[in-house]
Amino acid sequence: MSNIFSDAIVYSHNTDRQTEYDNVLTEHVLLFQLSGEMVFETSEQRIVAQPGQTYLLRKHQFVKATKKAPGGQDYNAYLFILKEDVLRQYDLEKYITVPYTLQAGPKNILLSKSNMFDSLVSSLSFHVRIPYKLIILYQF
Repeated sequence: MSNIFSDAIVYSHNTDRQTEYDNVLTEHVLLFQLSGEMVFETSEQRIVAQPGQTYLLRKHQFVKATKKAPGGQDYNAYLFILKEDVLRQYDLEKYITVPYTLQAGPKNILLSKSNMFDSLVSSLSFHVRIPYKLIILYQF
């Protein structure tokens, strides 16, 4: 049985200053916004991720991202890089079928609050204490 995070790379970003970058997403990304905010812009959307929000971002997008640490706060977020082959295997094992309308739908989706996501973030939270670093937490 596959684990959706079995081959994921988890990044934690912790800073007290604004950072900006441009990037092409080569894999799907699951973003957990812990504090501060991330503004990301694609050709189709402009999204402001707030603390407590979780986004699923589709691959093959050019993204301009600005990470902000407003009002003396730190910026903290976890990013899971999800490999397509792992997602496909998970879909097959769980008998998940995705309707065509979802495949053609929005490329960036705000996910509902979930106990599973909250537990996952809590289990990784001790890693956030290292300031000014982008660190790879785990490669499962």
